[in-house]
Amino acid sequence: MNNRLIKSNDAGSGGPVCTSSLTLNGSNEALNKTPASSGNRQKWTFSTWVYRNDETAAFILWTGNTFNGPYWLVSVQANGSLNINDAVSGVDTFNVLTTSIVPLAKWCNIVISVDTTASNEDDRVKVYLNGKQNTVFTKYKYPIAQNTQTYWNQSIPNYLFKTSVSNDYYFNGNVGLVNFIDGQSLGVGQFGEFSKGLWIPKDYTGSYGANGYFLDFSDANNLGQDVSGNNNDFNLENIDSSNKGNELCYTLPSIVPSEHFNTVVYSGNGTGQSIDTVGFAPDLVWLKNRLTANYHILSNTVSGANKQLYSNTGDSEQSDAGFITGFNIDGFDVGNSASTNTSGSDNYVAWNFKAGGAAVTNTDGTITSQVSANTEA
Repeated sequence: MNNRLIKSNDAGSGGPVCTSSLTLNGSNEALNKTPASSGNRQKWTFSTWVYRNDETAAFILWTGNTFNGPYWLVSVQANGSLNINDAVSGVDTFNVLTTSIVPLAKWCNIVISVDTTASNEDDRVKVYLNGKQNTVFTKYKYPIAQNTQTYWNQSIPNYLFKTSVSNDYYFNGNVGLVNFIDGQSLGVGQFGEFSKGLWIPKDYTGSYGANGYFLDFSDANNLGQDVSGNNNDFNLENIDSSNKGNELCYTLPSIVPSEHFNTVVYSGNGTGQSIDTVGFAPDLVWLKNRLTANYHILSNTVSGANKQLYSNTGDSEQSDAGFITGFNIDGFDVGNSASTNTSGSDNYVAWNFKAGGAAVTNTDGTITSQVSANTEA
């Protein structure tokens, strides 16, 4: 299950990162299966990589059952927006369009993570494109009600890359690394990571649950094979060995400065928010309100979130849960302090530095210390 990605040489040296893919013609090629029994309909995660060839045609990513009754449907519109729609007896329980788009002629990782038991309505359906969470939607029916049993993950016909009844909206392009995890709502970092400024594939190494599957398209003679260990294989529709496509590859550039240091400007909202536009996971954040005389605030991953130093005073390290509350895969989180998150327009600046991630013990010299060092830049 591991090591599905082929790295021809170390990512730091600029070599390509590759995996197998499936080529689809946009006219009559798809996959289908019917699970033996229903799985967890409140918690699940779907991830795949797609490469669009046609800028004029919408296509189905995956769907369950028929348009004449209850269904779950995810489609990509001609303009690249992602439509996610769950309906029972013709009535939508959830229906949105993303403002982020699936690009043309580029590989794009789509991750949909569902947990309808979540108390926060915005945490019940999370959508990520190339590592970035889409937080602004065109909302036709939103949010999905807490504890909704989605129509997905039932023992009904499931289809990838076409509609379930009218045999249209086929996909023209390539697809790779299709993961479905039954019973877990997972973060995007399980399926990819930023390297040299690019979002690239990463092996998923967790469990899949009873209805979970992993299609890696590595065997040209068995392109519907589930390699998760569950043997939840798909049936092929007009697909044979000739559909084994070009590899999903990224050629990583040499060192990109913006992947080690980046400045972001953001507007406060007064309550708490995630600043996810840094482009990497920062280990040191230096933050300042640009419009007031508030202190310069420095937080780092070694000391931990909620701990701060002030560069403009001689104070010792302080603890405040309202300042920088956490570090994430693409930035940091702020609480409700006036120093970090007063409502305003582009009123904060943050200088972000990448070190070496989690602290390690350094025994050089006479004092044992915890350090995090960037050895790439």
